[in-house]
Amino acid sequence: MAEELCKMFLLQCPTLYRLDLATDLNFLNPFKFSSLTSTKSCLIKLREFKCSDHPDQLKIFTTLSNICHNIEVMQLGILRDNDNFIDSSLYEGIRQLLRSQRYLKKFICSFAQKGFMSIIGPNFPISLQDITLHACDLLDEEDSFNYFMEYYNLTT
Repeated sequence: MAEELCKMFLLQCPTLYRLDLATDLNFLNPFKFSSLTSTKSCLIKLREFKCSDHPDQLKIFTTLSNICHNIEVMQLGILRDNDNFIDSSLYEGIRQLLRSQRYLKKFICSFAQKGFMSIIGPNFPISLQDITLHACDLLDEEDSFNYFMEYYNLTT
């Protein structure tokens, strides 16, 4: 019933500025992403996007990268599988979503692991002003922040 109510809302909503798809892993019925694909027109002006622990993360990132190009604030929690492993295709989905943004100002990410910065780092838009990484295991990644040092002409 909740899914049907969400579908009805999205179909009637002319513009959605904030989309929060963060879920609790204890919540058994996360919002089904199929509801969003039929409501593309209301997502075009999306400004704030939050998604964590959602079983359809890759599908969400890929779809939104084709629809939404005006996200200013993005907050992501990276979903891990049962072996505490993150599929690199998820990083590719995030990379694609980042590359499609024109006005991204703030990026917050939780639980990223090795490989994240080498795939994602070169795709942050020039408009980015704030990056926050929570509980990310990037210590084993070689030169994980060299991209930022070079791109923004920073020194240590």
